[in-house]
Parts: sequence; C-alpha cells; structure tokens
Amino acid sequence: MSTKIYNGRKLKNKPKNLKEVRDIIFKFKEQAMEYYRNKFYRLLARDAVEIIDNAAIFHTADYDFPHHYDDKIMEKLGQQQFSSSTIWGAVENSIGKRAEIFRKQLERGGNFFEYEFYCHVIVLPCDDEVFLLLYTQEREIQDMFDAMEEVEEYPYWDNTDQPDGMTWEEWEVRGAEWDKALGDDTPGNGVPSQNGFGIDVLAETLYIKVFKPYGNQDAPGPVEETMKHIPEWDKRVSRLTRATLYKEWVEENKEEMDKADTYSLYMKMVKRFDQFLVDEVERVEKKKAEISQILNKDITQDDLLIKVDDFVKNNGITIEKEEEAEHV
Repeated sequence: MSTKIYNGRKLKNKPKNLKEVRDIIFKFKEQAMEYYRNKFYRLLARDAVEIIDNAAIFHTADYDFPHHYDDKIMEKLGQQQFSSSTIWGAVENSIGKRAEIFRKQLERGGNFFEYEFYCHVIVLPCDDEVFLLLYTQEREIQDMFDAMEEVEEYPYWDNTDQPDGMTWEEWEVRGAEWDKALGDDTPGNGVPSQNGFGIDVLAETLYIKVFKPYGNQDAPGPVEETMKHIPEWDKRVSRLTRATLYKEWVEENKEEMDKADTYSLYMKMVKRFDQFLVDEVERVEKKKAEISQILNKDITQDDLLIKVDDFVKNNGITIEKEEEAEHV
C-alpha cells in the first residue's frame, strides 16, 4: 500500500513545550479566521444580492446555479430558506448548509471548494521533532500556513520519485520519520488522530460570527460586515446581462441545446454563446441599459433584513413550500 502525505509539515525548531506548539497554531488560526471571515461575508453579500437582483429581473429568488455544485441540492436548500427569516438570515443558513455539504462531498471525493469553511491541524510529537498535518482544500490557507517562519513543508510519498533537490537516501530517511511519527509500530497503527492531537482552526461557519478579531471587540456586527462586501454595481449589471441574454440565446437555439446531452457538447454551446456576446455588442449594451433601469442600485441593510415572506410577496414570487424539507 502506497504512502501519500501531501499535507505534511513540521516545525523547523524543537519547541520548548506543548504550549509553544499551541501558540504557533493559534497564531496561524488568527490569520486564517480573518481570511474565513472575509470569505464568509463576501459570499453572504454576493448570494443575498443575487437573490434581490434575480427577484427584480426574473421574479424568482433562485441563486445562480453556475456558482454552485448541484442544482438539485440547491433547489432543496432554496425550499428550506423561505420562512419567517430575513434574507440575510436565510442566506447565512444556506451557506452553513453548503459548507456542511462540502464536507460530505469531500469525503466522497467531490468538489465544493467555494463553500469550504473547515480547517484542522493534527500535531504529531515524535522524539525531538513535531510533525504537522494540515487539513484544508483552500490554497490560500495552505500558503498562509507555509509562510509561517516556524513551519516548513515536509510531504512524503512513495508512489513516485522523490522531488527535485533531494537524494533517494534523504527521501528514505523522511519516509522513516513519517512512519515513526504516525506510529506504524504502535497501537495508533498509522492513523493520525490516534497518534497525535488535533486543533480545529475552523469547524463550521457558526464560529465566524462569534469569533471577533483578536484585540478588536468593537468590530462591526455581522450585517454591518456583510455591507462592506456588497458586489459592485457594474458587476451586478454584467452578471444579469449575461444571465438574461443566455436565457434568450438558449431559447433561440433550443433545438441544438436539447441535443447537447454530454458535457463536451454543452461546453461547445457555451463557447458559442461567449462568441455571441462578442459579436452582438449592440444587443449586449441595450440589455445592460434595460437592466440598469430596473435594478435597485443602492443595497441597504433594510434590503438584507426584510423578512423573506414579505420579500416574496413584494416581488410577486410564487414558492411551492415542501411539507417537510428533505435532509441533505
């Protein structure tokens, strides 16, 4: 059986005690949580504004499915969100559920990266060394961890050749170090969680709201923070211009679209649509002007805090509520 430890790191220097190890991880956690906070509120602002804008143009409160992973899953979440909650609260709840789905998709080898809000570090003390395993799919978080002066990348695999710059002998020594750190000859039997201890950097989106930036207990509240990430006006107009023209273009090319029943054929049609946008500049600009006249340019806190039921009624949206939401 091959060994693949792509997420392996270790501390560059021997720590004085476990508190020093914890302090290093907590320093990383402070940086990571700031990244996750910005990401969370950016997604919340984007998704909430998409609902508001889509209602104005399409009279529907659906999200734009191309942003997400599975249309059917999103439909189920959409059914669950229409309640007495506010738009802000419904989207916050939906992002939490999508983060939960990401975890399940990851276990099955799927991808749901946009909604990843999970990071975990396992610490493996071994002799005078401390080995680390970083669990996250976020490239930015990986780079952040590797940029720490106390940490160095220390991966290992035995299914292909060693990386450039290392001799085979040096690579074998590293493999032996990982075998020992993972306890191949102990009751831990190579299982990380049974050979070390773990620290959750972030386990779920709930902690983003309750986790204030260090030393700043007067940081903006959740809704105020969301307002700082409202998408720019031009981007909102461009997104809806593309979406409305795509609907029209699909209808105009319905026969061919119906035949695009494989991914490769579908992508060919998408490329044709992209070329259509380049060729039909006048039509694109006309649609932009139409949308600019309809959309509410200034999104306020009141727009985010309107009750979903009131929002649905005000925008003439018909929602078929399920008797009991299916658990995803």
